Amino acid sequence: MPKFSILQWTGFRAQGQGSSATRKKDASPDSLQKPQSQPIDLEHLRERFADYAKVMVKMFLDDVPVEIAELREFLEEKNEHEIANTAHKLKGVCAVLGAAEMGSLCREIESASNSKDFVAVKAQIEKLEEELETIKQFLSQQNI
Repeated sequence: MPKFSILQWTGFRAQGQGSSATRKKDASPDSLQKPQSQPIDLEHLRERFADYAKVMVKMFLDDVPVEIAELREFLEEKNEHEIANTAHKLKGVCAVLGAAEMGSLCREIESASNSKDFVAVKAQIEKLEEELETIKQFLSQQNI
């Protein structure tokens, strides 16, 4: 059975696999704009994915550390284009899953990268890692 990534399930593809950072029509970034007290909007997640919510969370938790590692690698290379592309893809995944704060951090990474502000990129990647830990703890507490 082939391994699926969160990017495939949410409709995002890596550059070079069709158009760059493509998303499904219904993958609205609305959840990035709503303030929320939880690090991930469980109601949104369950509403959107129903019985597949746990599968989506597992893929998210498996894939995001890989994406963050890629961000760090691209930062070392000072490759602003790949940083921006990776942050953009991850931002979309966060919107689809309702991880507003993480999505906002990705937006900031993308913006800083486009400005070639690698100091800000590094700081935001560190915050991204902290937010991922917050999400992991929250989901564990929710038995998800």
